[in-house]
Formats: sequence, C-alpha cells, structure tokens
Amino acid sequence: MKKQKVAKATYKDFWIVLKWVIKTYYQIAPYKTTALLIGRFARDVNSLIYAFFFAKILDEIISIVQSENPSLDSIFPLLLSITLFSIVSTMLSQNLYNYAKRTLRNTSRFEIERLFYLKINSLGIQNLEDPTITNKIKRSWDWIYDTLNLLEELVATISSLLTVIVASIVLINIFPMLIPFIFAISIFRALPQQRFSRKMFEWQIENTEPRRKASNSSAWLQDPKSLLEINLNNSFEFFDEKFRTFMSKYSIGANRIQAKSEATNAFFNLIDEIVHLFIYIYLISKAILGTISVGSIVFTVRAAESFSNQLSSFVQTTINLYDFALKMTDLVDILSMTPAIKDGKIVLKADFTPPSIEFDNVTFQYPRAKKNIFENLNLKIKSGEKIAIVGHNGAGKTTLIKLIARVYTLQKGAILINDIDLKKIKIDSWYKKIGILFQEFNFYRHLTVQENIYLGRPSDPIDENKIVDAAISADADEFIMEYEKGYDELMSEVFKGGTTPSGGQKQKIAIARFFYRNAPLAIFDEPTSAIDAVSEYKIFNRIYGFFENKTVIIVSHRFSTVRNADRIIVMDHGQIVEEGTHDQLLAKKGVYANAFKLQAEGYKTTSSKTQV
Repeated sequence: MKKQKVAKATYKDFWIVLKWVIKTYYQIAPYKTTALLIGRFARDVNSLIYAFFFAKILDEIISIVQSENPSLDSIFPLLLSITLFSIVSTMLSQNLYNYAKRTLRNTSRFEIERLFYLKINSLGIQNLEDPTITNKIKRSWDWIYDTLNLLEELVATISSLLTVIVASIVLINIFPMLIPFIFAISIFRALPQQRFSRKMFEWQIENTEPRRKASNSSAWLQDPKSLLEINLNNSFEFFDEKFRTFMSKYSIGANRIQAKSEATNAFFNLIDEIVHLFIYIYLISKAILGTISVGSIVFTVRAAESFSNQLSSFVQTTINLYDFALKMTDLVDILSMTPAIKDGKIVLKADFTPPSIEFDNVTFQYPRAKKNIFENLNLKIKSGEKIAIVGHNGAGKTTLIKLIARVYTLQKGAILINDIDLKKIKIDSWYKKIGILFQEFNFYRHLTVQENIYLGRPSDPIDENKIVDAAISADADEFIMEYEKGYDELMSEVFKGGTTPSGGQKQKIAIARFFYRNAPLAIFDEPTSAIDAVSEYKIFNRIYGFFENKTVIIVSHRFSTVRNADRIIVMDHGQIVEEGTHDQLLAKKGVYANAFKLQAEGYKTTSSKTQV
C-alpha cells in the first residue's frame, strides 16, 4: 500500500480549531466551560500557595523553639489561614473542576454527536460517496469525542502558563539563575515528544482505509443477520483473519512508537532528578551559611518543582494542542463543508399539483466516473401520468430516479418540474412533494410497526386509521394483527418483546409507509423484489387505484407489474429505445416484446415444475 502523505497543520489551522472548540463549548455550556478553567488553575496553583503557608508555619515553629519565652499565639493566625485556604482550594480545585469536567462530558458528547450527524445529513450523497471525504468522516468520527480532551488541553495550557508566571515571580526573588536552566530542560524534553506524537498521528492516517475495512469485517461478525450466511459458508475465519491481520499490524507499529517515546521520557526523568539533587545541595549550603531559612528552603524547592512541572506541562500541552489540531482539522473541515449541491430558492406551494417532469437534453456521469450514463436524454412525463420504466441491470433506471431526487448534479441539460428547473427549487420543499421507495429501503427495527409506517409522513400528527388503511393496501395488515401487540410490536427480537419479520414482511411494511406518505409524486424502484407473486399482484392493482390523480413512476424488472401503466419506457445503456402501452410494445415485437415473452416462458416453466 502506498504510504499516504500527511500534511502538517498550519498555524492558521491551529487557531481555527482552537476558535472552533472554544466557540462550540461556550455555546453548549458557557458556565461549565468557565468553571473548568477556574477549577484547573486553582488545582495547579494550589500546592504553591499551600507551600507558602507551610513554610511560614515552619519558620515560625523554629522561631518559637529558639525563643526564651515561647508562645503559640503567633502561629494560630497562620494555622487558621492555611485551614481556610485548604477548604476554599479543595472546593475550587477538586469539587468545581470535577463537576465541570464530568457534566461537560455528559452533555457535550451528545451535543457534538448531534452536530456531526446534522452536518453529514446536509452534505448530500454526492459528497458522502467521495472516498476522500469518507476517510475524513471516519477519522472525524474516531476522534469526535476528543473534542472535550482538546478543551481540557487548552484549559491546562492556560492554567499552566498562569502558574508558571506565579512560580517565576517567586524564583526571581530567591533563585533567579534556576529559571533559564529549567526552561532549557523543559524544551529539550518536549521536542522528542512532539516527534513521537507526530509519528503516532501519521500511523493513524496511513491506516485509515485499512481500519475502515477491518471495522467492516468486525461489523459483519457482530450482526446476527449476517452471521447466518457467514457460518453456513464457513467464512467466519476469513473475516476474523482480516480483522486480526490489521489489528496485529496496527498494534505492532503503534507499540513500537510508544516504546521509543517512553524510553525518551525515562532519560529526561533521570535528568530531572539530577537537577533537583543540585537544587537541594545549593539550598542546604545556603541554609548552613545562614542566608536562607528552613521554611524558605521548603518553599523554594516547591516553587522550583511547580515551575518545572508547569513549564513542562505548558510546553507539552501546547504541542498536544497542535497535534489535536491535526486531528480536529478533519472534523472542523467536515463541519464547515458546503453541500455538494447548491440549494434552490423556489418554495413549492402547499397546493402543489401532481408534477409534470421533463428531462431536457440531460447528460450525466457519476463523480469520478469516466463514462456518461446519459447523453442528451429527453423524456417527458405528464402530470398525473403513470409510467413504468423497464430495462436490464445497468440500463440507467435507478440513476434516472436519483436525478429526479436531485441526489447528483447534471453535467449538461436540465430537469424541469412543472416547467421549473429542479436546481432552482428548494430541496426540502421538493422532498415534501415526493415519495420514493427504493429496493434497498430503510427498516427501523428499534421502532414499532406503527412507527415504521408513520415515518412516511412524520411532519403530520399520527393518523392510526390511515396507518391501518396503508397496511391493508400493502397486504400487511393480516400478518401485523397476528403479532402479540399488533401495530405496537417492536420489529426485532433483539429488543424485549420484539418480533423479527421476514424479508417480504419488511418490504410490505415499507410499502405501507409509502402508501401512508401519499405524495403527489410516487416513485417505486423495484419495490416488491422480496414479495410473493400473489401479494405483488394485489399491491400493484392497489397502487394504480390508490394513487389516482398522482404522478406515478414504477421501476420494475417484472413485466406483469407494469402492463397496466399509461406508458412503458424501455431503457438500454442510458437511452430510451422504446415507449408505449403494453399492447403497443407487444405489437412492435421489439426489445420489450422479446423480454416479456422470455419472462412469461420462465414463469410457465417454474409453475410447471412447482406442480410436478
């Protein structure tokens, strides 16, 4: 596999990401975000202030012991001060910080996830089918919950900087030469860590696509529906091997980087201990000479430790922020991405009539494809007309439907809806007027039968009578009423009290949802592939009657279901090769007649074998 080149995040990217995370979290929970910063700073500076009080108490105790008339009166104010400080600092540094952190995590994880799927929904299928964007979405999803970690790193960076300033003020007055020395050590420690962090990120980027493939293998092995075929074909080990191969390769590479990182850390920890040893020797010698008190020694050591730790923390968290910017750039890019198709401005009226549809010299090819699906295609569908589209696989039938749904942009030509260019119509306005049932339909197993049907028209109050009527039209009411809870039955056995319907039953419920929608434009794309012939016959007879005075488009490979259409369109390689009524096309003895004859003979043969 060719190694993927990883671009470095620019400082502009860095600031864009920081601005985004601050803005987002302040919109989600402004007070908790502020409390997080206050609590973190209180926690970082707390030990330094505590050391100051302790040093004063220690010096006062020594002074009392050496006094000819010892008295504890002078020590009580110091004890009271340190007690009050301890109470306040505990509330700020522990209770406030922990509360802000945990409640932010509880709240933000859902808000960020919702923000993400709202954006994905707006991008359009054309964007979502782009492998580059798909990889970005995968990485964004993997790191989406790191947004709070990014905020915590930013808060830690600000807090560390403030604490470093406080500690440096102390050290300048006591041990000024220590500041540049500790500063140099912190920088030398941070540089290799930045390098290892960068390597880990590059390793993640290189493995984005293999990780997606491994995740797909894992998903197949966790899906009860998929496992049946996998086990019957003895292919479990095949998918398991694919997952384990990726896991092994990824883990070995990641662990190698981590081992080098920890070895480097161990070396600099040794340097830190040596530095602290020299600090102790220097301060003890000063104390022996009588130029510094014991309490000052304690306070200086604590200030030096605080300065060193917080300076290292500041440098490291700054590097972490930059590394997070690399990760979060993908997420911010996705959230700032514009839809693949620019929305129109024309809002269709509430009294919208069944539409006429015209393909005017349409030329189209899929993104990243090299061959046109349609070239100068022309087709007119009258308002209220019921047409059927037939043709072999790959003829362009489903593509035609997707263009009506405005999933893709055209290279040339226009699609006119009631003489209005489709690209000028506001997409939500158009979607309210159409209903499309694809062969690969959605089935919501965590919902009840009634909810599955109701989703055909969820913007209106639920109408239970119309839901039952829709189920009857879809030949579904009979088996639904056999469920223990009827229309309130959950649609999967993985949920308590639920039932798993057959493939044909699922399709009938999806068709019932379509009947319930009752849109001015009704499009069926191979809607009965899993349904028996008898039910199919009933359903199609009801379709033609139910959608009277509607514009109807039916895509089907079964000619028995399209013979009653007002007009049948025969497609081949993206072109319309024949059109007319069923009888007209049979009379032509062309493509349609030949295919109809072959299919009819196939049904007769199947029927004879069944009888035998």
